[in-house]
Amino acid sequence: DVHFTQKWESNQLFLTMPRPVIDKLLQSYFFYFWNEKENEIRLVTSFDTTEGDIETFAEVLRGK
Repeated sequence: DVHFTQKWESNQLFLTMPRPVIDKLLQSYFFYFWNEKENEIRLVTSFDTTEGDIETFAEVLRGK
């Protein structure tokens, strides 16, 4: 139930997801709500983000 709300063109991603998933991610990561009513968040990656960083984030997102 994760949906991109805007086309990604840089190191910023805007997406919506269920609030329980957001709350779980907030236990390990810092990010901003873009539109809290819609459960839309903004993720910003560093240009030195590794594939391992992304895989770890995805595992948390999947609940592993």
